[in-house]
Amino acid sequence: MKFKLAMVAAASLMLLTACNNSPQSKDTSSKSSSRVTKVQARKYWTTSRSEKLADYMTALGKAQDTAYVSYTKKSTVTYDKVEYPQALENHDTTVNGNKRTFRWSTAGNGSAYYNVVAVYTDVKVAPQGNLYVFAFHKGKPVVLTPKTGGDTGKEIPLDIVKDDPIATAFTDIAKGKKAPAVPTASTSSSESSAAASSSSAPAASSSAASSSAAASSAPAQSSSAAAASSTQQPVIANAQRAVELFAHAMAVMPGTLKATPVAGGWKVEPTVNPAPGFSGVVHPDGSITWQDGTTSSFAEVSKPDAAGEFH
Repeated sequence: MKFKLAMVAAASLMLLTACNNSPQSKDTSSKSSSRVTKVQARKYWTTSRSEKLADYMTALGKAQDTAYVSYTKKSTVTYDKVEYPQALENHDTTVNGNKRTFRWSTAGNGSAYYNVVAVYTDVKVAPQGNLYVFAFHKGKPVVLTPKTGGDTGKEIPLDIVKDDPIATAFTDIAKGKKAPAVPTASTSSSESSAAASSSSAPAASSSAASSSAAASSAPAQSSSAAAASSTQQPVIANAQRAVELFAHAMAVMPGTLKATPVAGGWKVEPTVNPAPGFSGVVHPDGSITWQDGTTSSFAEVSKPDAAGEFH
Protein backbone atom coordinates (compact mmCIF):
# COMPACT_ATOMS: atom_id res chain seq x y z
CA MET A 1 0.00 0.00 0.00
CA LYS A 2 2.82 2.43 0.93
CA PHE A 3 4.51 1.58 -2.35
CA LYS A 4 1.39 2.47 -4.34
CA LEU A 5 1.00 5.82 -2.54
CA ALA A 6 4.62 6.65 -3.25
CA MET A 7 4.14 5.86 -6.93
CA VAL A 8 1.05 8.11 -7.10
CA ALA A 9 2.90 10.98 -5.42
CA ALA A 10 5.84 10.66 -7.80
CA ALA A 11 3.53 10.63 -10.80
CA SER A 12 1.74 13.79 -9.56
CA LEU A 13 5.04 15.58 -9.07
CA MET A 14 6.16 14.68 -12.59
CA LEU A 15 2.84 15.91 -14.04
CA LEU A 16 3.08 19.24 -12.17
CA THR A 17 6.65 19.77 -13.36
CA ALA A 18 5.62 19.03 -16.91
CA CYS A 19 2.79 21.60 -16.72
CA ASN A 20 5.11 24.29 -15.45
CA ASN A 21 7.56 23.60 -18.23
CA SER A 22 4.89 23.29 -20.90
CA PRO A 23 5.25 25.29 -24.14
CA GLN A 24 2.02 27.20 -23.30
CA SER A 25 3.41 28.46 -19.95
CA LYS A 26 6.69 29.49 -21.54
CA ASP A 27 4.86 31.14 -24.43
CA THR A 28 2.67 33.26 -22.08
CA SER A 29 5.69 34.41 -20.11
CA SER A 30 7.56 35.16 -23.32
CA LYS A 31 4.69 37.24 -24.74
CA SER A 32 4.38 39.29 -21.53
CA SER A 33 8.11 39.99 -21.49
CA SER A 34 7.99 40.89 -25.18
CA ARG A 35 5.22 43.46 -24.63
CA VAL A 36 7.21 45.18 -21.86
CA THR A 37 10.34 45.23 -24.04
CA LYS A 38 8.46 46.74 -26.98
CA VAL A 39 7.00 49.53 -24.80
CA GLN A 40 10.46 50.35 -23.44
CA ALA A 41 12.14 50.19 -26.86
CA ARG A 42 9.62 52.16 -28.93
CA LYS A 43 10.62 55.72 -29.79
CA TYR A 44 7.91 58.16 -28.72
CA TRP A 45 9.99 61.30 -29.18
CA THR A 46 12.01 62.42 -32.20
CA THR A 47 14.14 65.37 -33.27
CA SER A 48 11.29 66.65 -35.42
CA ARG A 49 8.84 66.61 -32.52
CA SER A 50 11.39 68.24 -30.26
CA GLU A 51 11.70 71.09 -32.78
CA LYS A 52 7.91 71.48 -32.90
CA LEU A 53 7.77 71.76 -29.12
CA ALA A 54 10.57 74.35 -29.19
CA ASP A 55 8.64 76.43 -31.74
CA TYR A 56 5.47 76.21 -29.63
CA MET A 57 7.23 77.25 -26.40
CA THR A 58 8.91 80.15 -28.20
CA ALA A 59 5.54 81.37 -29.49
CA LEU A 60 3.97 80.89 -26.05
CA GLY A 61 6.72 82.95 -24.46
CA LYS A 62 6.18 85.80 -26.91
CA ALA A 63 2.42 85.74 -26.27
CA GLN A 64 3.08 86.00 -22.52
CA ASP A 65 5.86 88.58 -22.87
CA THR A 66 8.41 86.17 -21.45
CA ALA A 67 10.88 83.60 -22.83
CA TYR A 68 10.89 79.85 -22.27
CA VAL A 69 14.29 78.16 -22.57
CA SER A 70 14.97 74.44 -22.96
CA TYR A 71 17.27 72.67 -20.49
CA THR A 72 18.85 69.19 -20.58
CA LYS A 73 21.20 67.07 -18.47
CA LYS A 74 24.11 68.87 -20.14
CA SER A 75 22.56 72.32 -19.72
CA THR A 76 20.81 72.57 -16.37
CA VAL A 77 18.84 75.27 -14.58
CA THR A 78 18.14 76.08 -10.94
CA TYR A 79 14.46 76.55 -10.17
CA ASP A 80 13.20 77.06 -6.62
CA LYS A 81 16.60 75.91 -5.25
CA VAL A 82 16.44 72.66 -7.25
CA GLU A 83 18.66 71.85 -10.23
CA TYR A 84 16.69 70.47 -13.18
CA PRO A 85 16.50 68.04 -14.81
CA GLN A 86 19.00 65.76 -13.01
CA ALA A 87 17.47 66.42 -9.58
CA LEU A 88 14.45 64.45 -10.77
CA GLU A 89 16.66 61.36 -10.87
CA ASN A 90 18.80 62.10 -7.81
CA HIS A 91 16.02 63.09 -5.37
CA ASP A 92 12.89 61.37 -4.15
CA THR A 93 10.31 62.79 -6.54
CA THR A 94 6.57 62.60 -5.91
CA VAL A 95 3.66 63.19 -8.28
CA ASN A 96 0.38 64.10 -6.65
CA GLY A 97 1.80 62.68 -3.42
CA ASN A 98 2.99 59.35 -4.88
CA LYS A 99 6.72 58.55 -5.15
CA ARG A 100 7.77 58.06 -8.79
CA THR A 101 10.98 57.38 -10.69
CA PHE A 102 12.30 59.73 -13.40
CA ARG A 103 14.92 59.21 -16.09
CA TRP A 104 16.11 61.44 -18.93
CA SER A 105 15.32 59.83 -22.29
CA THR A 106 15.81 61.40 -25.71
CA ALA A 107 13.30 58.95 -27.21
CA GLY A 108 10.70 59.01 -24.43
CA ASN A 109 11.17 55.33 -23.65
CA GLY A 110 12.77 53.45 -20.77
CA SER A 111 12.01 51.59 -17.57
CA ALA A 112 11.32 54.64 -15.36
CA TYR A 113 7.78 55.61 -14.39
CA TYR A 114 8.31 58.93 -16.17
CA ASN A 115 10.80 59.18 -19.05
CA VAL A 116 11.68 62.86 -19.47
CA VAL A 117 12.27 64.33 -22.95
CA ALA A 118 12.29 68.08 -22.26
CA VAL A 119 12.33 70.74 -19.53
CA TYR A 120 11.32 74.36 -20.20
CA THR A 121 11.24 77.36 -17.89
CA ASP A 122 11.17 81.15 -18.06
CA VAL A 123 12.84 81.58 -14.67
CA LYS A 124 15.74 83.53 -16.22
CA VAL A 125 13.28 86.22 -17.33
CA ALA A 126 10.73 85.95 -14.51
CA PRO A 127 12.19 84.78 -11.17
CA GLN A 128 8.73 83.62 -10.12
CA GLY A 129 8.06 82.07 -13.51
CA ASN A 130 7.04 78.55 -14.48
CA LEU A 131 8.85 75.29 -15.13
CA TYR A 132 7.43 72.41 -17.17
CA VAL A 133 8.65 68.82 -17.34
CA PHE A 134 7.63 66.98 -20.52
CA ALA A 135 7.68 63.20 -20.14
CA PHE A 136 6.15 59.90 -21.20
CA HIS A 137 4.51 57.33 -18.94
CA LYS A 138 4.01 54.00 -20.68
CA GLY A 139 4.04 55.81 -24.01
CA LYS A 140 1.52 58.46 -22.97
CA PRO A 141 2.64 62.14 -22.97
CA VAL A 142 2.46 63.92 -19.61
CA VAL A 143 3.34 67.49 -18.57
CA LEU A 144 4.33 68.10 -14.95
CA THR A 145 5.18 71.22 -12.96
CA PRO A 146 6.82 71.55 -9.53
CA LYS A 147 5.01 72.85 -6.50
CA THR A 148 6.90 76.06 -5.83
CA GLY A 149 8.26 76.14 -2.29
CA GLY A 150 7.42 72.49 -1.78
CA ASP A 151 10.97 71.12 -1.89
CA THR A 152 12.07 69.99 1.57
CA GLY A 153 15.58 68.99 0.51
CA LYS A 154 14.52 65.35 0.65
CA GLU A 155 11.88 65.20 -2.05
CA ILE A 156 10.59 67.17 -5.04
CA PRO A 157 6.78 67.36 -5.28
CA LEU A 158 5.28 67.69 -8.77
CA ASP A 159 1.76 68.05 -10.10
CA ILE A 160 0.38 66.83 -13.43
CA VAL A 161 -0.68 69.71 -15.68
CA LYS A 162 -4.24 69.12 -16.92
CA ASP A 163 -6.78 71.15 -18.92
CA ASP A 164 -4.06 73.51 -20.09
CA PRO A 165 -2.98 74.54 -23.62
CA ILE A 166 0.57 73.34 -22.94
CA ALA A 167 -0.61 69.82 -22.10
CA THR A 168 -2.81 69.78 -25.20
CA ALA A 169 0.03 70.99 -27.41
CA PHE A 170 2.44 68.35 -26.07
CA THR A 171 -0.10 65.58 -26.64
CA ASP A 172 -0.73 66.70 -30.23
CA ILE A 173 2.99 66.99 -30.98
CA ALA A 174 3.66 63.56 -29.44
CA LYS A 175 1.03 62.08 -31.76
CA GLY A 176 2.77 63.60 -34.77
CA LYS A 177 0.12 66.27 -35.24
CA LYS A 178 0.66 69.96 -35.84
CA ALA A 179 0.90 71.97 -32.64
CA PRO A 180 -2.23 74.06 -31.97
CA ALA A 181 -2.11 77.83 -32.23
CA VAL A 182 -0.81 79.55 -29.13
CA PRO A 183 -3.70 81.11 -27.20
CA THR A 184 -3.26 84.86 -26.87
CA ALA A 185 -4.07 86.21 -23.46
CA SER A 186 -5.74 89.27 -24.95
CA THR A 187 -8.33 87.20 -26.84
CA SER A 188 -10.33 86.01 -23.84
CA SER A 189 -9.96 89.36 -22.10
CA SER A 190 -11.29 91.18 -25.17
CA GLU A 191 -14.21 88.77 -25.43
CA SER A 192 -15.08 89.39 -21.77
CA SER A 193 -14.95 93.15 -22.31
CA ALA A 194 -17.12 92.84 -25.41
CA ALA A 195 -19.70 90.82 -23.48
CA ALA A 196 -19.77 93.41 -20.71
CA SER A 197 -20.16 96.22 -23.24
CA SER A 198 -23.05 94.49 -25.02
CA SER A 199 -24.96 94.12 -21.74
CA SER A 200 -24.95 97.89 -21.30
CA ALA A 201 -25.83 98.61 -24.94
CA PRO A 202 -29.55 99.47 -24.32
CA ALA A 203 -28.67 102.19 -21.82
CA ALA A 204 -26.00 103.56 -24.14
CA SER A 205 -28.46 103.63 -27.05
CA SER A 206 -31.02 105.53 -24.96
CA SER A 207 -28.43 108.09 -23.95
CA ALA A 208 -27.28 108.52 -27.54
CA ALA A 209 -30.86 109.05 -28.72
CA SER A 210 -31.39 111.87 -26.19
CA SER A 211 -28.41 113.80 -27.48
CA SER A 212 -28.03 114.12 -31.26
CA ALA A 213 -24.95 116.31 -30.87
CA ALA A 214 -23.13 113.66 -28.86
CA ALA A 215 -24.19 111.05 -31.37
CA SER A 216 -22.76 113.04 -34.26
CA SER A 217 -19.37 113.32 -32.57
CA ALA A 218 -19.28 109.67 -31.50
CA PRO A 219 -17.62 108.32 -34.70
CA ALA A 220 -14.64 110.65 -34.30
CA GLN A 221 -14.30 109.77 -30.59
CA SER A 222 -14.60 106.05 -31.31
CA SER A 223 -11.89 106.33 -33.96
CA SER A 224 -9.55 108.07 -31.50
CA ALA A 225 -10.28 105.48 -28.80
CA ALA A 226 -9.59 102.63 -31.22
CA ALA A 227 -6.24 104.17 -32.18
CA ALA A 228 -5.29 104.60 -28.53
CA SER A 229 -6.38 101.06 -27.71
CA SER A 230 -4.24 99.59 -30.50
CA THR A 231 -1.09 101.13 -29.01
CA GLN A 232 -1.97 100.56 -25.35
CA GLN A 233 0.38 98.16 -23.57
CA PRO A 234 -1.04 95.43 -21.29
CA VAL A 235 -1.02 96.24 -17.59
CA ILE A 236 0.08 92.69 -16.74
CA ALA A 237 2.61 91.28 -19.19
CA ASN A 238 3.96 88.15 -17.49
CA ALA A 239 3.42 85.57 -14.74
CA GLN A 240 5.49 87.46 -12.19
CA ARG A 241 3.38 90.61 -12.53
CA ALA A 242 0.23 88.50 -12.30
CA VAL A 243 1.43 87.06 -8.99
CA GLU A 244 2.32 90.53 -7.68
CA LEU A 245 -1.10 91.97 -8.55
CA PHE A 246 -2.96 89.01 -7.04
CA ALA A 247 -0.83 89.22 -3.88
CA HIS A 248 -1.62 92.94 -3.59
CA ALA A 249 -5.34 92.31 -4.04
CA MET A 250 -5.40 89.52 -1.43
CA ALA A 251 -2.87 91.14 0.94
CA VAL A 252 -0.52 88.12 0.94
CA MET A 253 3.16 87.61 0.17
CA PRO A 254 3.96 87.02 -3.54
CA GLY A 255 6.30 84.19 -2.59
CA THR A 256 3.33 82.12 -1.41
CA LEU A 257 1.71 82.16 -4.85
CA LYS A 258 2.34 80.64 -8.27
CA ALA A 259 1.02 81.56 -11.72
CA THR A 260 0.18 79.14 -14.51
CA PRO A 261 -0.52 80.39 -18.05
CA VAL A 262 -4.08 79.72 -19.20
CA ALA A 263 -6.30 81.04 -21.97
CA GLY A 264 -6.99 84.67 -21.13
CA GLY A 265 -4.09 85.29 -18.75
CA TRP A 266 -2.54 83.50 -15.76
CA LYS A 267 -4.19 81.37 -13.10
CA VAL A 268 -2.79 82.40 -9.71
CA GLU A 269 -3.13 80.19 -6.64
CA PRO A 270 -1.18 79.28 -3.47
CA THR A 271 1.90 77.13 -3.97
CA VAL A 272 1.03 74.84 -1.06
CA ASN A 273 -2.36 73.60 0.18
CA PRO A 274 -4.63 75.82 -1.97
CA ALA A 275 -7.67 77.03 -0.02
CA PRO A 276 -11.12 76.75 -1.64
CA GLY A 277 -11.92 79.96 -3.51
CA PHE A 278 -8.41 81.34 -3.10
CA SER A 279 -7.50 81.50 -6.78
CA GLY A 280 -8.27 83.52 -9.86
CA VAL A 281 -7.26 84.35 -13.42
CA VAL A 282 -5.32 87.58 -13.86
CA HIS A 283 -5.90 89.14 -17.28
CA PRO A 284 -3.45 91.35 -19.21
CA ASP A 285 -5.74 94.37 -18.66
CA GLY A 286 -5.24 93.97 -14.90
CA SER A 287 -8.68 92.61 -14.12
CA ILE A 288 -9.07 89.41 -12.08
CA THR A 289 -11.74 86.77 -12.61
CA TRP A 290 -12.24 84.98 -9.31
CA GLN A 291 -13.04 81.32 -8.80
CA ASP A 292 -16.76 82.10 -8.32
CA GLY A 293 -16.91 83.61 -11.81
CA THR A 294 -17.05 87.28 -10.80
CA THR A 295 -14.55 89.77 -12.21
CA SER A 296 -12.93 92.78 -10.53
CA SER A 297 -11.38 95.59 -12.55
CA PHE A 298 -7.76 96.68 -12.27
CA ALA A 299 -8.89 99.86 -10.51
CA GLU A 300 -10.55 97.75 -7.82
CA VAL A 301 -7.76 95.22 -7.20
CA SER A 302 -4.91 97.74 -7.36
CA LYS A 303 -6.29 100.12 -4.72
CA PRO A 304 -3.68 101.22 -2.15
CA ASP A 305 -3.63 99.20 1.05
CA ALA A 306 -1.63 99.20 4.26
CA ALA A 307 1.43 98.07 2.31
CA GLY A 308 1.10 100.94 -0.18
CA GLU A 309 0.19 101.24 -3.84
CA PHE A 310 0.57 98.57 -6.50
CA HIS A 311 3.50 99.35 -8.80
